[in-house]
Amino acid sequence: MSRRLVLTVTRAQNGFDDAGFPAAFERAGFDTINFDDRTFLWYEANGRIERLVRRALRSRQRDNFNRALQRYIETCRPALLFAFKGDAISAATIQAARKAGVRTVFLYPDLEPAVQGQSYLDAIRQADMFLHTKPNLADHFHRTIRPDARFLYPVYDPALVSPPCEMPRESGLLVVAHYSPGKAELIRQIAAADAFDIKVYGSGWTSDFPQRVALGGPLFGPMVRDLQRNSTAVLGLLTEQLANFAAGDAITARSVRVPAYGGLLLHQATPDARVLYDSDEPLFADVPALVARMRGLVDSPTCRLAMAQRQQAAVLANSMSTDDVVSFIQQVCQLA
Repeated sequence: MSRRLVLTVTRAQNGFDDAGFPAAFERAGFDTINFDDRTFLWYEANGRIERLVRRALRSRQRDNFNRALQRYIETCRPALLFAFKGDAISAATIQAARKAGVRTVFLYPDLEPAVQGQSYLDAIRQADMFLHTKPNLADHFHRTIRPDARFLYPVYDPALVSPPCEMPRESGLLVVAHYSPGKAELIRQIAAADAFDIKVYGSGWTSDFPQRVALGGPLFGPMVRDLQRNSTAVLGLLTEQLANFAAGDAITARSVRVPAYGGLLLHQATPDARVLYDSDEPLFADVPALVARMRGLVDSPTCRLAMAQRQQAAVLANSMSTDDVVSFIQQVCQLA
């Protein structure tokens, strides 16, 4: 067994935020081999025909992915298999890791693991450690997933931390998020105030918005970080409770990463967001409060910069970096 080798399952290929974990393990002195499941599985599909084909191929692609992962486990015998979400990993792969003496850790960043299917539930229940980033679901995860599930705030990559921008080049409000009905309705209410332009990027959005709302496609990696840092403010929208979900969001990855990487996030008010920011200052409870806050930020770049600096300082103090998570895993799993 190579005690200094870690197999990671992260989406490093397309600049996703979990791409920072392999580098964090390397900074801790480990060698890493990364499996980006997007090289095995077809995720993006445009239109009904592509979705049907993707569904027909999914089982075979998932099997191929797990066979490849098991071959590396059996051949290389790493110290650890670490998966960020890793919803394609099967229970058989976790069993192969245990047989080889490999520790296994999942970090789950979404709301409800059960929607990923029984195979995924079996895998995370058999792993050595299950971490999640949803404080309002801690009790739910303890009851329904596993009693030793551990909560971590969403994680930031220390290599991407940047100071807030003094004079952002984008004067409106930026939204980078997946579509949900609740988010769309809130954007319509904000646009109805006719106070500033809104740019929306992400998947699933349709064009039934007022004229002041501009739609773009999904953004990842450096492009989205640059846009968030150079906007007057980013809107921190939360997914509402959907069918088959125990609850909606209280915080998201954006809650931490936008401020950490130099942007200013105006966040829907929740108790967990208030704890994260040590303040009500970046929170809004309704549309009039948000509009008033945005007008103040546009009128006073100096106040905007000071607010962004305070928010970033709170986030860096209250959350964990990828390096912190690697150190925590190393201690708990007693990796040599």
